[in-house]
Amino acid sequence: KYDRSHKNIGEEASFPALQRAAGCGTLGSIRIRTGPEGRTAVMEKPTEYTLTWEVTDEMTAKRIGSAGSKILSTPNMVALMEAAALELAKAYLDEGMTTVGTEIHCRHLAPTPVGMKVSATARLRSIERRKMWFDIEVNDEKVKCGEGSHLRIMVAPKGIQEKAEQKKD
Repeated sequence: KYDRSHKNIGEEASFPALQRAAGCGTLGSIRIRTGPEGRTAVMEKPTEYTLTWEVTDEMTAKRIGSAGSKILSTPNMVALMEAAALELAKAYLDEGMTTVGTEIHCRHLAPTPVGMKVSATARLRSIERRKMWFDIEVNDEKVKCGEGSHLRIMVAPKGIQEKAEQKKD
């Protein structure tokens, strides 16, 4: 089971599909009202992002030594899920900030062969201070093949790099 204790951002929003200019994914949007004394400005913020990859030999379970199968490996499915969430998170970041993945829960439900396209759709469930919670569904050209939840934390790149460098001492 996935943690659903955080307020769902999509409860008060509609999700019209928007085609991303680069053609590498799709976005959904949410209206956010801000402003002093009840005056509102409406900004569009994406709440959904879909990223599609084609399964290659380098992404297979066989490549990582698992049972000789030429199917999408779970680590590569997780990488696709995380990449979709990262792209969605970018719309919410202040200049100079990034996110790091800190938690992922997933189920790999069905095999996807080499040559088939696979898509991960990340949906922003909530933002709590620096924490961003995502629900992610993975589909190949035929069936749903994965699902999960993911937590990303907003950080300053310099700060995270300094923490990593301290481990070398």
